[in-house]
Amino acid sequence: MIATLTPPTPVVLPARGSWRREIQRARTAANAAAYNARQRNQQLAAQMMWAAAEAARAANAAAAAAREQAMAPRWLPEPSGRVTLTDRRIHLTNHYRSSPIPLTALEHIELTQPDRLRIRFTEASTSHYLELATPWAAPAFLIASHARFPQHPQLISGSWLPHGFEERCHIAGKTCPRIR
Repeated sequence: MIATLTPPTPVVLPARGSWRREIQRARTAANAAAYNARQRNQQLAAQMMWAAAEAARAANAAAAAAREQAMAPRWLPEPSGRVTLTDRRIHLTNHYRSSPIPLTALEHIELTQPDRLRIRFTEASTSHYLELATPWAAPAFLIASHARFPQHPQLISGSWLPHGFEERCHIAGKTCPRIR
């Protein structure tokens, strides 16, 4: 086998100040500028994607908060009126409406304060929440819970009675068994 040795091709750089050297410099500068522009565009695209994702997250959080607030029950005051209580219904009337609420429609009843009664009832397949502020809240709770929820915890524990009820009975000379 015969091998020939070929000398490497020498790299010849154009002399300083020649037009070829200037063209080569211009090409290198243009390539560097294009590379830097691509890098900036990629960084800008990544920043825009991140900003869009943050904006979408913020919009979703705001929409979720608005949905949650819209689903929260709101108490709308009604004008004062009259409450009629029987062993079958609670009848509410004022200048604008008359609302009979059958005790069989009650789903929940709670005496939140001595003069506040909170009820939930169903009417036409819709649940309604109602809070009554009346000095007759305790008797209304007693009659309604006895008729509809005889095992109601407030009814069994006696917490529906006003504070100091037993002592006032004894002061009045009446006998009152300890309920609480």
